[in-house]
Amino acid sequence: MLTVEQIKTMNSQNISHDKDQTRKVLNSVWKTASNKQKNKAVALGGYTDTKAFSAARSTGSISVRMTIATSLVFSISPMYLSAMSKVDEGFTVDTANSFLHATGYDEYIIEDEDVNELNGSSDSSEDDEAYGDRVEIKIHLDRNLLKTLKGFAEYWDMPAENLIEQLIIEGTEGTSPFDKDEMDVIKKLLKIYDVNTFGVKDIRDSDKIDTIVVPMSDINHAAVFMGQNCWYSVSIADDKINNIRYIASYQNSPIKAITHYAEVKDIVRYNDTNKYKINFKSAPVELPEHIPYKNRSVTMRGRKYTNFEKLSSAKSLNDLW
Repeated sequence: MLTVEQIKTMNSQNISHDKDQTRKVLNSVWKTASNKQKNKAVALGGYTDTKAFSAARSTGSISVRMTIATSLVFSISPMYLSAMSKVDEGFTVDTANSFLHATGYDEYIIEDEDVNELNGSSDSSEDDEAYGDRVEIKIHLDRNLLKTLKGFAEYWDMPAENLIEQLIIEGTEGTSPFDKDEMDVIKKLLKIYDVNTFGVKDIRDSDKIDTIVVPMSDINHAAVFMGQNCWYSVSIADDKINNIRYIASYQNSPIKAITHYAEVKDIVRYNDTNKYKINFKSAPVELPEHIPYKNRSVTMRGRKYTNFEKLSSAKSLNDLW
């Protein structure tokens, strides 16, 4: 018999036979899940929050206990989630026991009544709609960016407000909410609606690019960029990564300007994510004159590329792109 307490003590090492399949399956169920379902999976697996699930969604690495908890909550085969099978036969006594046997937990072979007991063990009395202290807010977005957001929400088959909420949660946990296929969809939508995601244009000729400009808060600028002589975690386009020789810091409000730069020592993968860590050769150098955004009512919304020659002579960000 398998109990909730036993699930919590199961192996926490990766058991996926195909991380790409596991990542895709986990992302598919997680992105359309309600907060109630997510918290049930967290509780069944003995986790304190969703960070472990976010990491699994990014890397495709999944443990026995996370596989059992997730499969049970979302009614998918643990054999399929762990990529031991290419077919999803749902969470049944047979698929659960096959998985338990394959992972060395024969002593926990379950019966039909065990599934029912586990399903009801961590139910919350809260309705999905009543989860959390939700309030209505008004925000201003670029019209075409809003169209893109709504299009991607439809692709995920979820309300746009839930998508925004999910993006915020993923962002605070430091993980990427999108896999490669989803990024392709986003890029197509951005192109369809002619959205410039960073408010300014990149240099179009990749051969001229040697500098990446990254936005950050004044706190992170002091603690990481200046304090650790590095910056992470950064998304860098594949066709540009080998050209990057310099990194410049754009400090957000209230400064709203590029203030420092550093020569790049190397660029390495950041942990098990699809992002990078940029290490500096030496301490960052402050620009003789900071480079402000010409339109001071707008802030830079993501990393940008330019070249060091332009950075050295620019009077405003408009001069860089």
